[in-house]
Amino acid sequence: EASEFAASHRDADATTTATATYPPLGEIAQRKWKKLEVICRAAAMTLHEDRCQALTTATNATANESTSPPTPKPFVFRMLHAVLELQCPSPIVSYAIRTHPHQIHEVDCWHRTPLSMAASRKTIDSHVLTELSVSTPMSNTHLHPHPHPNSVPSSCAQLLDERGRLPLHL
Repeated sequence: EASEFAASHRDADATTTATATYPPLGEIAQRKWKKLEVICRAAAMTLHEDRCQALTTATNATANESTSPPTPKPFVFRMLHAVLELQCPSPIVSYAIRTHPHQIHEVDCWHRTPLSMAASRKTIDSHVLTELSVSTPMSNTHLHPHPHPNSVPSSCAQLLDERGRLPLHL
């Protein structure tokens, strides 16, 4: 389905600028996108729970009796973070960037931006990295005029993740 989605938007990619949006999806493509969102939400929640459980297990193995267990991190679904975490094909990531531009500058509960997540992938198309690194909150104000409360005001390329790494280091 990803290749079918990509094929339906190949012409739009050729004429799309940084501030333009894809043409509206057809009815079938909208249903497929909604299904993908449901799948991504479920998979991202499962990955989050697994990561929290691993953190708790590791902490308990090294903790002494006076150490309190770590507080589980709350799960907040972000489509852009999910498609990157799940290593969806680049056309899907590009579409998520265009449909959720406010999420480009948001960090997840592990302090990762979409740029740092993309940079840590073994394979990623350079145009996706470019889309994530050149987008600014101001370039997307026509779509989302009110900044999201979890938005990061500075360049995402300069933000450290939970381990103190920049996207460049990943």
